[in-house]
Amino acid sequence: MTRQEKFEPDLTAGPWWRFTRYEVRDGFICPAAGAKLERYDLWAECERGRLARAARKKGETSDSDWQPPYVELQHITQMMTGVAVLGSRAFEEAVVAWCGRYGLLGVLPQLLLAMTLPGRWAAVDFPADYGEQMQAAYGISIGHFLSGRRLIPRLVTYERSSSGWRTINDDEFHTVEALERWPRDASNGDLLPADLVAKRWPAEGGPLPQPGSALIYDFLGYRFGDCRRYKLVPIEMVGGFFPDIPPEERQTYPYPQPSTEDFWRLYREPIADFYNAALQLAEPIAALTDYTAEPSLNYVQGLAESGLHNMVGFVSPQLAREGVDYRMRWLSPSLLADLAYMALDDIAAGARVATCRRCGRLFMRHREDNVYCSATCAQTARKRRQRDREAAVAQRLLGLGLAIEDVATSMQRTRTEIRRYQACQLPAFTEAELDANAEKARLLAAMAKRTRAAQDDRRDEDHGRYSSRRGERQ
Repeated sequence: MTRQEKFEPDLTAGPWWRFTRYEVRDGFICPAAGAKLERYDLWAECERGRLARAARKKGETSDSDWQPPYVELQHITQMMTGVAVLGSRAFEEAVVAWCGRYGLLGVLPQLLLAMTLPGRWAAVDFPADYGEQMQAAYGISIGHFLSGRRLIPRLVTYERSSSGWRTINDDEFHTVEALERWPRDASNGDLLPADLVAKRWPAEGGPLPQPGSALIYDFLGYRFGDCRRYKLVPIEMVGGFFPDIPPEERQTYPYPQPSTEDFWRLYREPIADFYNAALQLAEPIAALTDYTAEPSLNYVQGLAESGLHNMVGFVSPQLAREGVDYRMRWLSPSLLADLAYMALDDIAAGARVATCRRCGRLFMRHREDNVYCSATCAQTARKRRQRDREAAVAQRLLGLGLAIEDVATSMQRTRTEIRRYQACQLPAFTEAELDANAEKARLLAAMAKRTRAAQDDRRDEDHGRYSSRRGERQ
């Protein structure tokens, strides 16, 4: 028996997969018709978003209100407690819009640790001097080694490692004598007889997981029916993420290696799993948003920290070569783990997720006094607060008995605006704001009285001159 390992490092802290457009069909998030599969750099895009947002704060030309993708995902989970419900059009539109920007969360790649496909016949080309090569490399000199193109029994195992996904080809010894135990009437890709597979690769001492099964780390804690984290499940349960494969073929289907292009072209994500995975990320972030030393919350915050740690537990550092230099990158099994790592990095830097006081949108803030998600919301809130203060002053002046015309004159507003102020509902003001409103109303009232008195004096003066001229003409 020989084991051939093929590593395919996939530094997803850089590249990640996404289709250009998605839609929801039969409860699955699927690529829309005509959508193209592409690779993109999640961290590079996020860095561009951060720079654009910083440029806007400095007053430079930029219309970016960018927020980290995990904040937008958290907003989607909050929709479930609002107007949207799972399966509603509003929720599905929000999900496919998010996926169109960032791709699928990768629930299965996050769950999956290893899986062994059912054994199959594989056509392999052996060189004429294969025997000499094996003897020189491994000191093997038993039997008669194969040569030319031959069919051999093979088990394929996909295993997630610190260097990425790797394919392990577990083959029968490449000798003529070893093949005599297997039937001859077979073609490339045919399934191996189950009894011979069990005999050749027994449960004790055979590959893990066993042929036709998968080893998962169930971070969702619900999908496969019990609370154990590490589980061996039939491979047909993995096939639940591939709805285009007929159910009767899912136990024996030759699934492609995770993280490859063929895998992402076939993979679909159940929208219910997408929501539950997003919730597993959003709830710990929300619990850690407002840190407090209150003992009653220590347990909850400890659970939140553990939840994020579990998601990033399989993220590992990697050296990436750039010319003659190296730099650090991070290998992540899924987009979900990438987002958890990004959230941990932001929280450690002092950032917190907050709710915008104007629009209710979630945003990442780095200062306690930052209560608005964007410059637009901050400016709109300032204008609204100014209108509220003017309305409070107008209502106070009207309460003192001033006419609408006098109030409009003293505040330099139209009578229509004053009537609108008169009918509006005032928000709660602080003591300082109430005092400022009262003082402004007092000054404006005094000004209005002086203005009214001056107008009366001018009217009396004009009336006197008119009467005098009329008497002279008579």
